[in-house]
Amino acid sequence: LEREVESKSGLLEGSLGGKLQQLQAPLVASKRVYDKVLVAERIKDSTFDEMVNKIPMIKSLKSQLIQPSNNLDTTYAQAGIVKDAMGGRLKDRWGDAAIIPDLKDREDAERKIKDKYFGKNNKIKDIFRCTLKFSSFKGVFDGWKFLEDMKGIEILNVKNKFKNPDVLGYADININAGFKLQD
Repeated sequence: LEREVESKSGLLEGSLGGKLQQLQAPLVASKRVYDKVLVAERIKDSTFDEMVNKIPMIKSLKSQLIQPSNNLDTTYAQAGIVKDAMGGRLKDRWGDAAIIPDLKDREDAERKIKDKYFGKNNKIKDIFRCTLKFSSFKGVFDGWKFLEDMKGIEILNVKNKFKNPDVLGYADININAGFKLQD
């Protein structure tokens, strides 16, 4: 575990020196639980791995992952429009599986801009966010296809953690997308 954390964090090998030892057993137990879920999905649906592999990993340049405005008020106004339009489409198609929360709390966004983006308002990516929650990977795949085919959005980033689950074994799919507003 420590070697994996050191490697992924860019730390020198051996620099953690046993500090994570007490976490080893709970982490291994967590990974086993997630592994069992993935095995069950493969048994339930023989096309699981094929579907996983059809969802690409996409990584856009950071210069492409910006808001069109550096004005946070404008970004919030535009995010509200996107929430209504895209959130409405997702709710219409997926019902309760589409979880559409309120826009990100303004204080949280300002803190993130200050701490992570060094005051650059146009770098914030998650003023509007949503979740599609499914009980099977087939649902996840169908949700991906729906987003991929949705008019007015451009998929910019995809982290398909079913291809590479995290150290705990957790897997999901995270997507950053741009939404074309009317001129």
